[in-house]
Amino acid sequence: MKYYFDLLTDLETKLIQIEKEATSVYIRTESSMKACSECIGLMRTKVVDQGFGYSKNEAVFFKSIKAKIVGYMFFYGNLLELERHKPEGCHKNQQRFYENQMAYFKEYFLKHREFYDYYRLGHTHRDIEFFNRDKNKEPRNLQSIPALLDVNFSTSHDMILARILGNTRTIEWLKRKVVPQKGRIVENKKNIQYKSLKWTGNKVDLIELVYALHSAEVIKGGNADIKEIADIFQQVFKIDLGDYYRTYLEIRSRKIKPVKFLELLKNNLERKMIQADA
Repeated sequence: MKYYFDLLTDLETKLIQIEKEATSVYIRTESSMKACSECIGLMRTKVVDQGFGYSKNEAVFFKSIKAKIVGYMFFYGNLLELERHKPEGCHKNQQRFYENQMAYFKEYFLKHREFYDYYRLGHTHRDIEFFNRDKNKEPRNLQSIPALLDVNFSTSHDMILARILGNTRTIEWLKRKVVPQKGRIVENKKNIQYKSLKWTGNKVDLIELVYALHSAEVIKGGNADIKEIADIFQQVFKIDLGDYYRTYLEIRSRKIKPVKFLELLKNNLERKMIQADA
């Protein structure tokens, strides 16, 4: 499995670099789709030729690796369509367009509500059924990337999950389009003043904390999305987190200590407790 995870890490690092260097949405989507396609091609050859040996490894691959890469492809395809169809000129019309598109992409979650909840809640008890090729008990979910519709390289739910991941990423991108312009801090609508609270650490560390809280599902019973949590932190600590999703991708690509700020918090708290007990 290390081979596949290494390919995924290399791909995500490449996608970050493409985003930094691309001068237009069209260049970004074309280069990113090509990188994803090449990565999937390498994986398919190895999967078809060698298989996995264990059902659990196969489920991990189709759920956590292939679906993620195809999810990127759906995301870039969505970006291209949004760029082509967004209204020109009027800012208000563009904002309405982005809001309508968010509702459109969320409809897919309702269409597959049972499976969406299964994935969102972190369940794994049906992974062998959903993500093994020889366990399919229902027709495959035919999506809009014909090149990937391969009975030797797909399961009953990996493409459904890929669409969910792609739409989720697209919705996060759209949310950043309807927030105040970059550089403005989200206003506190309740006029609560936090005059003495200002984040003095690194921005990337705060973003790491935001994503940690989101993944732990400890806010609103796990129903708060990244934007809600990030907005509160921006408001309270008087900081603009910018494109925090791209920063999150950079955090994920770290080779050593990917969650180094969380480790620092843990170590400092433990040291403080030891000193208090001394």
